[in-house]
Amino acid sequence: MAEADVAWFADAWERGSIDYYLTLARGISPRELAERLAGGPVEQLPDMTPDDAYVRVDLKSVYTVGRMAVVGGWSLLVETGASYGMHTPPEASRDGVELLVLDPRQDAPPSSFAYLKDGELLLYQPTSSAYDRGGRQPDVLLSESLAAGLVTAGGPTHEEMYAPADGLDRRTIHMLGDRFGLHLPKEIVDEAALPAVVVRTSPPSTW
Repeated sequence: MAEADVAWFADAWERGSIDYYLTLARGISPRELAERLAGGPVEQLPDMTPDDAYVRVDLKSVYTVGRMAVVGGWSLLVETGASYGMHTPPEASRDGVELLVLDPRQDAPPSSFAYLKDGELLLYQPTSSAYDRGGRQPDVLLSESLAAGLVTAGGPTHEEMYAPADGLDRRTIHMLGDRFGLHLPKEIVDEAALPAVVVRTSPPSTW
């Protein structure tokens, strides 16, 4: 992991200033990732910045615009607008593909992440509490969470149960960055004009 690549994102995430969804895939191209999330072919758009994507989403004929890149061996889709986020269908990770979904959930906190692989949701976890995890293998990142101080062996202490969750979002992103070797350079994720596609032309079924 390039520490600086993740540090800005972790800090912005903790401040609540990330208003897009990140889905990272290992084993398929960015366009195939977009097509799996769209459920079929996607419409190509001109290269777009986050601001361009925001303007393009009208919640009438375009609900989601995805900006695409490859970073650190992961295919990256930055989605502006409506996204499945933590409800990403497990089928999108079929055929041995790994997916990591970072869902800011600004409209319905807490924020969360999901880890899917080979057609299964292995782990869903709010970034504010590693004790509330679920999925087919909820302990798949337990050793990393213990090492990062996100959980305590034997369950939450009395202090943890009543202490504010300050810093947990940021530390969770750093844990994921270390575990998956993530590179999230600000100049790409948050600034660059990237190849873009229309991912959704109608609301997600979770709306």
